[in-house]
Amino acid sequence: MGPNVVGVRCNSGVVLFRLKKCETDTRRIFNWYPHRSRLYVTTFVGSALVYSQIFNNVWKEFGPLFATISDCFEKFFRKENCDNLLILGGGIENGQPVLHLFDMNFKKNIGNIFTIGEDASHVGNLLKNHFDPQWDLDRLTKEVLKKLMQSNVGCEFLEIVQVDFNSVKVFNTVEIQEMKNECQA
Repeated sequence: MGPNVVGVRCNSGVVLFRLKKCETDTRRIFNWYPHRSRLYVTTFVGSALVYSQIFNNVWKEFGPLFATISDCFEKFFRKENCDNLLILGGGIENGQPVLHLFDMNFKKNIGNIFTIGEDASHVGNLLKNHFDPQWDLDRLTKEVLKKLMQSNVGCEFLEIVQVDFNSVKVFNTVEIQEMKNECQA
C-alpha cells in the first residue's frame, strides 16, 4: 500500500482508505473515501463556506466527499443505511451547533457514531461515542483506533497513515498491538 492509503480488515475483507489533506484558513480538514466498506467517514467544517475548488477536485479524483455534514446527510445518509460514521472535526456549522442535523430520521439509519475534533462537545450528548475536543492528531488517531476496536464494528486496522502539515505518521504493527493490549486491559 502506498504512503497515503489506509488498510482496514473488516468482516467483508480488507478495505483500503485513501487519505487526502486539504487546508482552510483556520482549520485542518481530513477527507476519507471508503472503497468497499460500511464504515463511512466524513468531516465537519467550521463554517458554511463552500470550498468548491478543493472538494470538486477531490470529488473527481476519489469519488463523493462532502463539504459539510449537512451536505453529507442530505445527499447520502437519507438514502442509504450506514453501519458506522466517523466524523473528523468540530460540531459547529454556520455558527450553530449541528444537533438539529442528528434528528431521528438520520439517527435511525446509523449504527455507531464517532466524533473527534474541536467543538465536539456540542454533539457529545447525542453521540454514542465522544472524543475530547483537542487537536493532538497523534493521540486522536490512536483514540479512534481504540474506540473502533472496542466497538462492535468488527474491523482491524492493518496500517494507519496520518498526514500532518509537516510529516507523515505511520503506525506500525507494534504500536497497533499496543493499542489492542490497552483495549483488552
